[in-house]
Amino acid sequence: MWTILSRSESGPTDVEWVLLVAAARFVGGLLVIAAMFANTSWSAGPAARCGAGPTYLGSVLVLSIAGHAYWKGAGVLIARMINHSD
Repeated sequence: MWTILSRSESGPTDVEWVLLVAAARFVGGLLVIAAMFANTSWSAGPAARCGAGPTYLGSVLVLSIAGHAYWKGAGVLIARMINHSD
């Protein structure tokens, strides 16, 4: 069984840091995506003040950055699970 972060005498290894960053990207991206979709009704206010175009483009920008972080973290974690041997 592998752990995401385990401390040793010399500190965490590079592989452990990669897994920790991947897990943070995965969870952080997922939280931002969930928050964006949970608050879609809130976007009517900024759309009325700034216009639909800037509101839409801002939402797409935030979702694309969060989606990239999510899939980058998921890819690293899935690759680790597939290629891990005890």
